Amino acid sequence: MHRQPLPIRTPRRNRPPNQVALANLRIRVRERDPAGGALRGEAANSRRAGGKDDDGVFGVLYEMDAADEEILDGYEGVDTCSAGSGSGSGAPREVLRPREQGDGCYNKWFVRAKVVTWLDGGYRVRNGLPGEGGEVKVLVYVDEERVEMGSPKDEYVPRMNRAIREAVELGFPGDWAEEVMRPFIPLN
Repeated sequence: MHRQPLPIRTPRRNRPPNQVALANLRIRVRERDPAGGALRGEAANSRRAGGKDDDGVFGVLYEMDAADEEILDGYEGVDTCSAGSGSGSGAPREVLRPREQGDGCYNKWFVRAKVVTWLDGGYRVRNGLPGEGGEVKVLVYVDEERVEMGSPKDEYVPRMNRAIREAVELGFPGDWAEEVMRPFIPLN
């Protein structure tokens, strides 16, 4: 994960973030991650294993355009020259996976997410997007190669604490963050 927060890395993003829930996915802190762990999509490469996260992964969704996506792909180390993925790619059937991971740090998956709360004063609903409880397609970054459980590097812990704190301030389920994230991300 890059050190800069997403809004700084994707300067064209101009709408407020929103809360979403990704069903049937699980948070994983990976052993060999350059940053040491994750709250975003790379956490999504494992099916549920029981516990509080059985309902899925909660996250904060940012709207971005194609240019922002390309910038983010660079920060996340996506191999944009890797082969296209065919059927039987190893991803769950409900996942759109355009490419193989190749030599990249992460691969891109497009998955359906349930809207928990729109935080934009109704803009999206007024413009024909699903209301709360509806589904939207979201982009997540997944490391399909390095999936061993591990501990975050010390430098990563303050960034994740900041991300958790800001997400809770936006209305993210605090009890979920404490039960699911805290075992991996200690308070600093």
